[in-house]
Amino acid sequence: MFPDTMQRLNPQKADITVSRTGRIDIRSDASHRMGLGSGCRISFFLDGEQNLYLCKDPGGLRPVSRHGSSFFRFYSAVTARRILALPDVPRGLERAGFRIGEPEVGVVGEMFPVITRRVIST
Repeated sequence: MFPDTMQRLNPQKADITVSRTGRIDIRSDASHRMGLGSGCRISFFLDGEQNLYLCKDPGGLRPVSRHGSSFFRFYSAVTARRILALPDVPRGLERAGFRIGEPEVGVVGEMFPVITRRVIST
């Protein structure tokens, strides 16, 4: 799309932000793409190659708060620490932002890849 010699001057915003404290935030644009609505729960999955996926899951994490119409916040210290310990994520980060890719059809329905190879500073 853009030549490798070009540099983006405006910062790119993360679709999902994960903090070591357990806070997981999903921005409005990403929640719209995922089709999240009030009462939707989410789960994170790893495949055999340590690729991270996010999907709606009735047995998953329940949002603890909604800010505005479609910004979702979840809390799970165990999940957040496991995400921040993935091989693609630099060690020692207290907080990291990620983009969410195009949906793929998985075992549990529509799964969204979380792009962990490119951490967005938050």
